[in-house]
Amino acid sequence: IVEHLEDLQVTLSSLTTVLCDGCPVNTGRLGGVIVRLEKMLDRRLQRSICSLHRIELPFRKLFHLVDGTTSGPRSFEGPIGSLASSDVHLLPVRRFQPMEDVPMEELPEDVINQLSWDQNVLYRLLKAARTGSCPERLERTKIGPVHHARWITLQAR
Repeated sequence: IVEHLEDLQVTLSSLTTVLCDGCPVNTGRLGGVIVRLEKMLDRRLQRSICSLHRIELPFRKLFHLVDGTTSGPRSFEGPIGSLASSDVHLLPVRRFQPMEDVPMEELPEDVINQLSWDQNVLYRLLKAARTGSCPERLERTKIGPVHHARWITLQAR
């Protein structure tokens, strides 16, 4: 990382903030990248950790508790993960009771348009589950592939 910053002609004395995802290799308290940079610079750095990664972590932990461990970067050992790895967008939407009592913030259209594809699909699916109405276009929406680095995609599946 230091070599890369030097290649970009970033002087380390001007480095004030580290922006990264929240994985342990970056944020580990003993040997994470940020700690190592701080030791090298002999000063603290501002940490800006991606919120999306932070949101995914509780789901990942819950999923492992309920469904078991993973068997590779794109596969699962448990029945839920195995089913979620299939082409779920081809399955028919079953009748369901809406979750009307579950609070959900209505997002303005301009905010929705700024969401990533995965976030947008998940938001629309949650809205459909809350209202009890799933538009036909949403029923056929292909959800991205399962990968353990993208837990929001698994949430949508």
